[in-house]
Amino acid sequence: MKQVEDQYPMLLVPRELISIIEDNDNILMENIIRIQIGDPPDKPTKPKPIDEPHAPNLSSHNHERVKFSHKVLIGVLAFGFLIFALSGFDEGNAFLVFLVTGIPFLFALTKFLSDYFAYSKEIKDYNKKNRKYQVDIQSHNKLLTKYKLNLADYEIKMELYNDHLREYESWKEELLENTEFKTAINKNREEGINRMIAGFSQNIIKPQKSEKNFQVGISENYFLKYLNKYFKDIAILKHYTLEYFEPDFTLILENGLHIDIEIDEPYTGNTKEVIHYYDKLKRQFSDYDRNKFFIGCGWIVIRFSEQQIIEQPDACCKYLAKTLQYFNHNSNIENFKGINDILPMQIWSIKEANEMAYFDYRKKYLNEDFLKKTINKYD
Repeated sequence: MKQVEDQYPMLLVPRELISIIEDNDNILMENIIRIQIGDPPDKPTKPKPIDEPHAPNLSSHNHERVKFSHKVLIGVLAFGFLIFALSGFDEGNAFLVFLVTGIPFLFALTKFLSDYFAYSKEIKDYNKKNRKYQVDIQSHNKLLTKYKLNLADYEIKMELYNDHLREYESWKEELLENTEFKTAINKNREEGINRMIAGFSQNIIKPQKSEKNFQVGISENYFLKYLNKYFKDIAILKHYTLEYFEPDFTLILENGLHIDIEIDEPYTGNTKEVIHYYDKLKRQFSDYDRNKFFIGCGWIVIRFSEQQIIEQPDACCKYLAKTLQYFNHNSNIENFKGINDILPMQIWSIKEANEMAYFDYRKKYLNEDFLKKTINKYD
C-alpha cells in the first residue's frame, strides 16, 4: 500500500505487516496462476563464449642484456690488446696488463655467460609455451565451431521462448481479469493472511484505559456518529492510551490489528497554537515521532484532516473501509456504492498553519450551518 507523510489521508503501516500481506498475495496469486495456466516457459541458457588462448610473450629484455654484455666483453679484450701493443709486447709489462684488463675481462665474461644462460632458458620456456599454444589454438577452433552451432540453436530457441512468453502473458492477463480467478484469490486469501496476521497481532502493544479527562473536539463527536454507522462490528474505543499518547479513536479488528485514527487541525481553537504541519525542509511531519512510536508498537496509523472529516465524512469512512478490506477485514464495501472517493488534501506548512490561525481558517467549515446541521441531525 502507498504510504505518504505529506498529504491527507495519511496511512502508515508497519513494514512487517505490509510484507506479510504482499508476500501472501504474491505467493497465492502465483500458485493459482500455475494451477490455471501452468508454469511460465523456461528461458533457454545462452552458451558461454569460448575464451581464446593467449599467445606466449618473448621479452626482449634478456636478449638486449646478452648483446650488451657481449659488447662489453669484446671491448675489454680490445682494450687489453691495445695496452699490450702499446707497451711493445714487453714481457715485463704482461703482469701489469693482466691486472688492468684481465680482472675486468673475467667479470665481463661471467656477466655475459649469466645473461646468455638466462636468455637461453627464456627461449626454451617460450618454445615450450608456444608448442602448447599451437595445440590450444587447434582445440579452440574446434570448440569455437561447436559454440557457433550452439549459439545459432540458442537464438532459434529464444525466438520460440519469446513467442511462448507472449502467449503465456496474454493468458495471464486474461486470467487476472477473470471473475472466477478473483473469487478464488479472495477465497484463499482470507485463511492465509489471517493466519499470519494472528502471529503478528500477538506482539502488538495493547492500549490502556485512560484515567485523564481529555477534551473531545466537535469534529471527533461528529465523526464518531459515522464510524458507528458504517462499522458496527468493530470495537471503537475512546479515551484509551498507549503510554502517554491517546488516539482520537482506537479501532480493534477481529484479527487483532489495532488502528490509530487521528483528526488533524492546523491550530488549536482557543490559543491558536499551531499543532500539525509538514516541514518541507526536513521533509517530515510534525508528529513524526508519535507516528513512529505507534508503528513500532505494531499499530496502523490513519490521519484525516479535520476539514476532510467535516466536509467528506462518508468518503473518509469509505477510505477506511477499503483500508480494512486490504487487511482482510470484511468492511462491506457495498455500503459505499454511490459515495465518491475521498479528495486528498496537501498538508499545510508551518507558515501556512500560522496564516490559517491568524485568519481563523477553521471557521470556514466549522460554521453556523455546520453546527445547526449537526444538532438537527443527531440531537
